[in-house]
Amino acid sequence: MSVYIVAQLKFTRRELYDRYQARFFEVFRKFKGRLLVADEQPMVLEGSFERDKVIDFSIGYFWTGQKLMVKKGSNIKSLADMAGKRAGTTAGALALQNLLKAQPGAIGQTFEGYPEAFLAMQRGLVDAVVADVIILAGLRANAPNPGDYVIIGDSLGGGDYAIGVRENDSKWRDAINFALQDLWRDGTWDKIFERWIGPNSALKLTQDEIGFKMELWD
Repeated sequence: MSVYIVAQLKFTRRELYDRYQARFFEVFRKFKGRLLVADEQPMVLEGSFERDKVIDFSIGYFWTGQKLMVKKGSNIKSLADMAGKRAGTTAGALALQNLLKAQPGAIGQTFEGYPEAFLAMQRGLVDAVVADVIILAGLRANAPNPGDYVIIGDSLGGGDYAIGVRENDSKWRDAINFALQDLWRDGTWDKIFERWIGPNSALKLTQDEIGFKMELWD
């Protein structure tokens, strides 16, 4: 099995970056991994990293919107109800930025990870969790009582999931793109969706909730 990982990380202390980098390459050596690209001289920046293009991407093979998840029976039914309410997520999450743009009255609270944000909601420390729909569905599926939580509201935004490849390797990128389109055309994508994401899976999402349609080339 091949696993492709695209990572953009922010460190505020150089020694933490060096420690992470050293451990990362230990994993590569163990599993005979191949690095697509790495920043040998990371810059120290204030604020958010600019998304410099250092690798290329395939066409999208999946898309997920960003929504809110609340406890069943919550008085939060829509985005308007988030005024003065607390939404938990991870630091730097685009979903939180989009929430605050759409509802400036919401209060963002960040945690180390999505499970911690979800736990905070379970304990009443925040009123909702905001994230990609697929992430919210995964958190719900792994809860002791998944029926206690509902995903609500219109999508705040979202984006494609794609495969990262070495920059300027158009032959390999096109091979991946055509393979993805074949999966869509022959119905394999639908079968994968139904098995792992659909209404009869643990995630219990419909294709309408995801709203994805693959780009197809004639």
